[in-house]
Amino acid sequence: MIQNSDNESASKIMDLIIGEIMTIENSKILLTGEELEKIIDKRYQINTYFLNKGFTNLNITQKTLPIYSLQLDKAKGLEFQLRHPNNEKKPIRNKLTSEDVATLLYQIYTQKFPQSDEMLALLKRDLNPSAWQDIPFNAIRGFLGEGIKDENVEFYSKMGWTFNNRNDAAIIKSSGGKTAYILVIFGDDPAYYKDVEFLSKVSKMVYEEMSKFFQ
Repeated sequence: MIQNSDNESASKIMDLIIGEIMTIENSKILLTGEELEKIIDKRYQINTYFLNKGFTNLNITQKTLPIYSLQLDKAKGLEFQLRHPNNEKKPIRNKLTSEDVATLLYQIYTQKFPQSDEMLALLKRDLNPSAWQDIPFNAIRGFLGEGIKDENVEFYSKMGWTFNNRNDAAIIKSSGGKTAYILVIFGDDPAYYKDVEFLSKVSKMVYEEMSKFFQ
């Protein structure tokens, strides 16, 4: 989920968190009454966990699609019920702010979670082109890491994209340790998905300016 931004992995992790393992069969079943309310309550407990830690404006109750192992190219069955409660036309969607993502990265980096070290290790990226240039859909090309040419920079990131957006969030620390900052950019428009240079150009500019500031 973290290293490759994979929907399948994210789906399985959510199932483990709420204690309800989805299969092709049960993901298509429509629930009612207490059964449906039980699933809704468990999903929203994930929101509550982060809201109790000071995050302010998020919803992470919905699975990210497509999930091919469940034969879900769009919301169907239970996932449709969760996105369209009472058959409401307007769906409930996941949402995050760039500020909350920056806060999350900061809290991981400063050891605010029980397994911060493990999470940080999953976020760590090798900026050496030999480590990523031959890997399709890697976390560097077209994202913030490509704009930083110093291969010795400590770089931790989580990117994400669909055909309607391109996003990246990174902790960036220079090899000498003088420059350290968090950069989060959400490009919420199909134009950002199509533009594979925008994030790397902004990242390059920010790194150069931050390096001057901390000289």
